[in-house]
Amino acid sequence: MNSKQTVLTGLVITSFITALAASDLIPGLLISFIVLAGGILATFFMALSQKRSERLADLNLMLKASQEINSESTEALIFERLLYWTKRLIKCETVLLCIDGKVISDQDFTRQPDWEEFITGMKEKKEPFLFNRVDKTPTAVNVPEQIRSLLAVPLRLGDDIPALVLLLNDQEKGFFNEQDREFIQYLGRQAAIAWGKASNHEDAENFHLLILKSLIRLLESQDSVFLGHAERVTAISENLGRKLGLDEKEMKALRYAALLHDIGRFVNIANEEIEAAEASESEPPAKVDRHSIIAADSLPQEGIFQGIREGILCHHERYDGSGYPKGLARTEIPWNARIIAVADIYDAMTRLCPEEERLDHNSAIKEIKKAMGSLLDPLVVVVLEEMESEAAEIAK
Repeated sequence: MNSKQTVLTGLVITSFITALAASDLIPGLLISFIVLAGGILATFFMALSQKRSERLADLNLMLKASQEINSESTEALIFERLLYWTKRLIKCETVLLCIDGKVISDQDFTRQPDWEEFITGMKEKKEPFLFNRVDKTPTAVNVPEQIRSLLAVPLRLGDDIPALVLLLNDQEKGFFNEQDREFIQYLGRQAAIAWGKASNHEDAENFHLLILKSLIRLLESQDSVFLGHAERVTAISENLGRKLGLDEKEMKALRYAALLHDIGRFVNIANEEIEAAEASESEPPAKVDRHSIIAADSLPQEGIFQGIREGILCHHERYDGSGYPKGLARTEIPWNARIIAVADIYDAMTRLCPEEERLDHNSAIKEIKKAMGSLLDPLVVVVLEEMESEAAEIAK
């Protein structure tokens, strides 16, 4: 019977009872009993309807959580979404993520003397584990005393379990139940699927990067001065990009633009006009002036390639508009090009120039700061100044 039929049936019965009561054919006591029973039934069905509505709302949230987790393409963002939705869907004091035995947390739980033994025991669990101290059920895991309720779910990648999600409540919080286990198990499964896809994608991208770096080293070997320059500029640029808050898409464009920013220098151009210009003492070397254009023009113009092209094409633009090839100034210059420009000049001062002319980090920063606001973006220079340890490691 659907809801419409139920309502109609209820109306018919109510009308019938009302008619009988009006004609004094039903005693008052029986009427009271019928009203009481009707009220109880109405309350029951309302409560049941409310519970069903809440369950439906929870399921809709689960679907939204699943979609958000699966839409992320990096490990960090996948786990960020997983922890966010776990806290939103399940009432708990603390959610911990344990990856390869390392707990990602700064909570007091991890400072207990028996915590490491507890984590070791949990890593051996292959299935979701629900523990409520009130149950007083013996367990194979020595659960720390301050944990009143525990829900642990392994994240499985193939046959491996590299991560655990731990939901904890202390002595003052409530207990987890089977519905909580169902929710976190579902979210954990979605996170594991997304993590697997992200890992495969990362492996493929790392492979492509290694191939690209090998080809760039081959090109750079034509001029030993430049050997390793692209990779060092890339490493510095990536450090700058992360500290400046670039998102994953922007970081990817920055990474490839930095790697490819100088490949135009190593292309032999059979062009009589360019060769003539290079031979002229009255004109700047055309090949050097054009190397960013040559490199940018070798790439497609759509999608992520647009950001890569901009970084390559504009890395010799200058903050005051005195650069080339377009004479762009300040924020007209693409963000990744401003970063690469600083990284490029820093590597030139610390590694690219002859050994006797090379500067240490502090000396290089002192020289670069002279160009703040004129040739280079001041914000990028300030961030580079704070990168002494990272820059020194890259320059080795």
